[in-house]
Amino acid sequence: MAKMSNRKKEAIAVNAIEKETFEETSYLEADIPKSDKKPSFDGLITVYKDDSERKESYMNDVPTQVKGTKVQKFTTGTRTFPLDLSHYQNFYQRGGCLLLVIEILSPTNTKIFYKQLLPAELKQIIDTWQHQKTFSIGLRPLEETTLYIVCRKFIDQMKKQPQVLIENNQYKEEDYEKILFTSLTFNPDTEPIQDIVNHDFILYGLKDNIQYPIRNMRPEAIAVEDYEEIDIGGKKFQVRVESRYMKPKMIKIIEGCLEFIIHEGEKNFKFNIRGVYSLSTQLKILPLIIKFLKVGKIEFSDFYWEISNENNIKEYVQRLENSYSLFLELKVLFFELDVNQDVQFGNKDNIILEIKKIINVMINKDYSGFKIERPESPSFFKYMIGDVYLLLFYNPHSDNKLINPFSQELLEMPIRVFSDEDGQSARVSPYLMLEEESLINADNLNIDYIIKSFEYIEFDKYELTFSPLNKFSLACLNAYDVTRNKEFLRIPLYLYKQLKEVIPDSPESGIITVNLLQTVFREQYGLKSEDYNELMKLKKENTPLEDSEELIFCINVLLESKKEAAILYEEFDEDKKEFYKTLPIYTLYKNLFSQSSKRL
Repeated sequence: MAKMSNRKKEAIAVNAIEKETFEETSYLEADIPKSDKKPSFDGLITVYKDDSERKESYMNDVPTQVKGTKVQKFTTGTRTFPLDLSHYQNFYQRGGCLLLVIEILSPTNTKIFYKQLLPAELKQIIDTWQHQKTFSIGLRPLEETTLYIVCRKFIDQMKKQPQVLIENNQYKEEDYEKILFTSLTFNPDTEPIQDIVNHDFILYGLKDNIQYPIRNMRPEAIAVEDYEEIDIGGKKFQVRVESRYMKPKMIKIIEGCLEFIIHEGEKNFKFNIRGVYSLSTQLKILPLIIKFLKVGKIEFSDFYWEISNENNIKEYVQRLENSYSLFLELKVLFFELDVNQDVQFGNKDNIILEIKKIINVMINKDYSGFKIERPESPSFFKYMIGDVYLLLFYNPHSDNKLINPFSQELLEMPIRVFSDEDGQSARVSPYLMLEEESLINADNLNIDYIIKSFEYIEFDKYELTFSPLNKFSLACLNAYDVTRNKEFLRIPLYLYKQLKEVIPDSPESGIITVNLLQTVFREQYGLKSEDYNELMKLKKENTPLEDSEELIFCINVLLESKKEAAILYEEFDEDKKEFYKTLPIYTLYKNLFSQSSKRL
């Protein structure tokens, strides 16, 4: 193949550019001399709004450098081209340059590549690569757009990148009110979203209604999440799919845990189940993966794959089917216990084993492997499946040793408290045995059942019932402070109102008033005038009395009298201070002194 002279390559390249300016709706005029010897710039492309050739139609000129290069075959996709750093410096001083590289197969067979070099990117190149003599820049094929669109976008962005904004910008990225992204090359109307990783973006920082050019960047990856219909052998699965695009691979994550990894140019792809995640997730992904392995075909909105139906996967499919059957049984149990199917199991080990054990006990009624610390006494029982906290009730006197704690059977169970002095008893709720930890963490806690059980409490025997009811109410207030679940406040509101009706004036009545009002304080984010009046009256009545400092402390907290509350608290001995730190009134006390002064 004969060598082509630089003069001829330059002439062919300029002709290719001029040909583009003659395209319909391409309102351009190329002024690129074929024998140009000016440094860094070969000429200009003048851009017009229309084809009228009137001076009102003139928009601007695009400084241009044209490079012709002989090739044996055209480059597919993007290509690079090296330039001296001095060229980039000259481009920057001029306010930008449109670099056009023309690949030449023959004088009549060419392919144009382009790169819009604007001040923000040029400054970035100069600052980053100033220690070396040359830098290779990436160019895109012009066939994906038109020269007119390329020039119009160049002019639009050139106006937004004056050197004064770039060189005098003292802001850091975190100082801006908003970060804006724009691309000269990506068109979301014609290109799939995954192609975004193949395009450069210009970052602008918005500050005081001024857009400051920051830098150019290319996303390394993009993730898109949406509900998608997947076709597997004609069966449709409507699932949540996160699509991650990161060259050279694509990852599809179904319902957060079933992962498909596809590498460009490879015949195989990988999939794996990343974890158990939740019951609802397993009930969605297991039928999907079983169907896929059986039929060997899967089709997403932007991806299709087939695999051979080999015998060596049959055992794996059988294990998946066994797992699916297990989760169907767990679905029955969760329904009985009123557990949300979306609650997450976490990343703990042995989740499948824990599911098998609880299914064996609760569904199959096999208690042979069940152990409890005090097998002779009825009690609430905690069972963990990973991070899922199941609250159960153990009754050694029943055929069903473990039952749903929020069922009619337990509701009607006659639980009584006894006096050590005279043996008298009073009926109370079985849920008073619940510990604070269970209130906070149980995934099947049912507040409605707990309150319904209060109908059986003998409130009139307050000498016996006050202490356990008060203790349980305080535990519920602590549970609210941890979870911010207002449902917990229903319990102390109910109990203290009932106690207030039946208990006459006594030391307990002051405690009931304080604890009822600290519940109201949380419910209403403060107290009303009549509540403060009641507290002031209670404070006045108890101030002269001995051993009233604890009640007065609590009253001062609710009155938000910081100094008085602090003085009384500091007078407590260390044991009493530590005890009060376990009580809900201490949370309100701490809040009085918090910097944010947030209401609970």
